[in-house]
Amino acid sequence: MPARLDSALLPACDVAFLEAIGLVHGCTLCVRGRGCAFIVDVDSTRLAVAGSVARRIMVSPLDGERSADP
Repeated sequence: MPARLDSALLPACDVAFLEAIGLVHGCTLCVRGRGCAFIVDVDSTRLAVAGSVARRIMVSPLDGERSADP
């Protein structure tokens, strides 16, 4: 699912870490898999994001579907 990152409802240190690895406000990402970790593509990088973190990242689908988390 292609999406745009809208916000991360996380402590500032966690947001800073996400930004350092490419998950910045407004970036385009694609969710590839869900489980205990979410597999997310950002640019040319594939990341595994813990489910507990992913549930606090808010995104907007780029294809017009309803809002979801990664």
